[in-house]
Amino acid sequence: MYYKKNGSPALSDELFRNPTCEYRGTPFWGWNDTLSKERLTRQIIGFKEMGFGGYHMHVRTGFRTKYLSDEFFEYIKHCVSEAEKQDMLAYLYDEDRWPSGFAGGLVTAPNPLFRQRYLLMTARDRSDDAPHEQAVAEGKHIFLGAFRIRLNGDGIMTSFEKVPRGSGDPDVRYFFCMCQECNQVRYNHTCYVDTLSKPAIDEFIRITYDAYAREVGDQFGKRCPSIFTDEPRLVKSRYLPSAESKNDALLAFTHDFCATFEAQYGFSLQDNLPYLYFEGENGAHIRTRYCYYDHLSERFATAFMDNVSDWSASHGLLQTGHLMAEGSLGQQCAEVGEAMRCYRKMGMIGMDLLCDRHEFSTAKQCQSVLHQTGREAMMSELYGVTNWDFDFRHHKYQGDWQACMGVNVRVPHISWYSMHGEAKRDYPASINYQSPWYKEYPYIEDHYARVNTAMTRGKPVCSIGVIHPIESQWLLCGSLAETKDMRDEQDSSFLSTVDWLLESSLDFEFIAESLLPELHRESEKGFVMGEMCYDAVLVPCLRTIRSTTVEALTRFVRRGGKVIFMGGCPDYVDAKREGLAELSALYSASVAIPTSRPKLVQALKDVRTVEIRVEGGGLTDNLCYSLREDNGTKWMFVAQLKQPHLFDKVISQNIKITVDGLYDVKLYDTLSGEITDAEYACSDGTTRVYRTVYDNDSLLLHFIPTAEPKKRIRTAPKTQVFRTDVRDYLSYKRHEPNVLLLDMAHFSLDGEPFSEREEILRIDDRLRTRLNYEKRQTYIVQPYLLDHLPEDHTLSLNFTFRSDIEYEGAQLALEEPEKCRLLFNGQPISNTPIGWYVDEDIKTVALPKIVKGENVITLTRAFGEKTDIEACYLLGEFGVKVNGCISTLIANAEKITFGSIVGQGMPFYAGNIDYITEIDLPEDGDLVCETTMYRGAMVKVTLDGGESHSSVFSPYKVTFRNVKKGKHKVIYTNFGMRYNTFAGIHNLRSYNRTDNFDPNFWRSKDSLWSYEYIFKDFGIMKSPEMSLLK
Repeated sequence: MYYKKNGSPALSDELFRNPTCEYRGTPFWGWNDTLSKERLTRQIIGFKEMGFGGYHMHVRTGFRTKYLSDEFFEYIKHCVSEAEKQDMLAYLYDEDRWPSGFAGGLVTAPNPLFRQRYLLMTARDRSDDAPHEQAVAEGKHIFLGAFRIRLNGDGIMTSFEKVPRGSGDPDVRYFFCMCQECNQVRYNHTCYVDTLSKPAIDEFIRITYDAYAREVGDQFGKRCPSIFTDEPRLVKSRYLPSAESKNDALLAFTHDFCATFEAQYGFSLQDNLPYLYFEGENGAHIRTRYCYYDHLSERFATAFMDNVSDWSASHGLLQTGHLMAEGSLGQQCAEVGEAMRCYRKMGMIGMDLLCDRHEFSTAKQCQSVLHQTGREAMMSELYGVTNWDFDFRHHKYQGDWQACMGVNVRVPHISWYSMHGEAKRDYPASINYQSPWYKEYPYIEDHYARVNTAMTRGKPVCSIGVIHPIESQWLLCGSLAETKDMRDEQDSSFLSTVDWLLESSLDFEFIAESLLPELHRESEKGFVMGEMCYDAVLVPCLRTIRSTTVEALTRFVRRGGKVIFMGGCPDYVDAKREGLAELSALYSASVAIPTSRPKLVQALKDVRTVEIRVEGGGLTDNLCYSLREDNGTKWMFVAQLKQPHLFDKVISQNIKITVDGLYDVKLYDTLSGEITDAEYACSDGTTRVYRTVYDNDSLLLHFIPTAEPKKRIRTAPKTQVFRTDVRDYLSYKRHEPNVLLLDMAHFSLDGEPFSEREEILRIDDRLRTRLNYEKRQTYIVQPYLLDHLPEDHTLSLNFTFRSDIEYEGAQLALEEPEKCRLLFNGQPISNTPIGWYVDEDIKTVALPKIVKGENVITLTRAFGEKTDIEACYLLGEFGVKVNGCISTLIANAEKITFGSIVGQGMPFYAGNIDYITEIDLPEDGDLVCETTMYRGAMVKVTLDGGESHSSVFSPYKVTFRNVKKGKHKVIYTNFGMRYNTFAGIHNLRSYNRTDNFDPNFWRSKDSLWSYEYIFKDFGIMKSPEMSLLK
């Protein structure tokens, strides 16, 4: 049992207010440099201070210790031991970076048999194949057949014929062969693993999982609750652009796929290969294509996900992690076949959600199997690839809807061990000490831990099952010109159905047809899938349906159950025309509706569990809920479905939540830990909860049965007697030195004349191109494999900057100063570190007096393929002015105003900053401070150096009770996010939060590149308003 404390009869107030480690988040801890036990310990303590309950020990780009070596496991064991000391949990991770399965190359480098393969259809015959056994052993290509293919004018295949190879037949259109994937940099110059091969994954388990069992197996199920497998995948499908094209096309495959296919389905796949790529006349391709994807999905699930999950279960571990491409139907078809059957044995089902997107379908797929199999824990890797300026409002939006859809083990992505070299561009922000807000993170993490103490108790309540349409999508995976519109329509219908149900407060769960035979059983109570029982089943826009599903639904209807067909009756049963009579009879006995949101909502009206309306109006469309029964009581969590377009605008709505039954209702404030009576009324067999909600709000409600009608109403608000703001210059305080970014330099290699001024990463690219080195990009070979490479060149960099002032006391922050010879204005200076800036690997050295005019810092060091050259940072109590790409030191501003600090002498500054104000209250009362527009992680308001409150979410008000009349100091602290210091501020790409901010974002080209800096506003943009209430 993962949540052992849930065995208690009721949730204690103490556990809610102070949740223990198992309820808390556990970030990806990116091990991306040379490790030390002392530094590991410091960061573990820091994680606890941030409110986390553990950490995933995750090898990332930049790792310098040999993977799975004795030294590696010394660090693992140290962190497991520290978890015991700190009463935390140490979660395991199974790969050198990702995707899981190749063990950093240890699986695939020595054995071609274990390398990933694919089915290639090509218009050109290949001559590099070999006999089957030799090809399998040596990783060579295997010829499978040549086909004469005839198409009609619509691109439909009217006939095909297998012909001898080399026949010289001019009508031979395509050749089919099985090929092995090429070596790639991302796999350390090896190849990804064959995820359809159980022996290959057995080898992965032997190398990786058995090693963990040997080293820390005594802590499995104790301090080490789970092991994370990351994005296992198939070869991504590449479809023909059109049936007439001569392009290559490929699909996932393995060397014995044809044999196991024929054994399962009773016909030859090898003789019918064209049906996988072309549409057949009168649907002739349907059965072959369906069986291919069904077999592919089963081979993948069996070889990989079941395999690692079985091993973990037998060793007392929960298997967690997530697949590649879980969201849309098209993504699943292209990279995993079907997601839901992969979850059937996972002890802790998981997903990921990156780039500030929302994938409700992904979460509901995971949650459905979680509930149906009666498991407790659902993991999400979240917040990754969102960039440095992803503030606490975004953290809460993403976390809330995922919590509402089952996520209770949060794995924030990512907490860097180091910012050394390329590591600082590994999908920021770092959710660790490098972010200026890290000590404030308990405000977020306590919220989710408190939600989890309630929403992991008892049993889920859900009345609607939805047949998942993935198997219908398989039928459409042919050439794009002939199928793309149909694919898009199927996917759109799928995602719209999810949205319509959730937006109408109709909670539901998916039913995977592949899991139905195992999980379904007959019951008079409803349609049972494992531990769940549904009052109605929706069949949404299917093209094919399984005969086992038809049989189960038919029996359900005969018992009085409700089945709703939306969008018509499927055309096939088991992708065949047989069995249509039984399907037709079921369709006639069911409710049939068009593909329409109003019709769908109306059809499900009588099985609704919860109704959420705008008070006095219609159903809300921006709120979702989750409901659980707990020893006769109910817990409900309500969250925002839609992210506000304008966070700064204070928008509220008065809502009414209605449930059947009479209940006392308690409001559990997950941000503060307070428990109060909700505003509600119960009578006439229902309970209605009334609440004003703002854009960032969520609600945790506890419904406790009562026999008597009751009504609780809110107290009358206090009266405002005084209001003011600040429209003048004010004092301020930075929490760290100001910074001038030095990322433009003149360079000289091996004593050559210095170049023109160039940006530092472009210098790196130019040098690597010139010297025939691999470039540092999104994927690189790990440094632990490059120790043998020499640094046999000498590189000098001249960083120049202008100054309008003389300044003494500046420092230079840079990486590896001990490897550099440093000059300042031509004079040698010490390279001995005296501290660090932002990250322990960005070290500081003292600088002499800065002079008016031009100043030059010269850095000379050895350079080779394994060398990281990076920007430097000039630090001090000065101001900075930027004109285009020219930076100048100026005098430090004595005072500033509210508004962006970028134009107030701090364009590169991204640390915390205090705005210091005073207020003179005319009488005693409650002081309310309202900060409605800020650009930072969050704002904290402090009164007279003592009491402080976080102002993060709409309506952005904090209240200080019983403040005495007279003068008071109010400090507004805006917490930094490092964007203007470390983000890709030369990239002109239109900024969209759903963009992928991978390491190449810092290396934009052509029209997307700008030498001029592209800053983002930072600061409290609008004067806070302060009012006095009586």
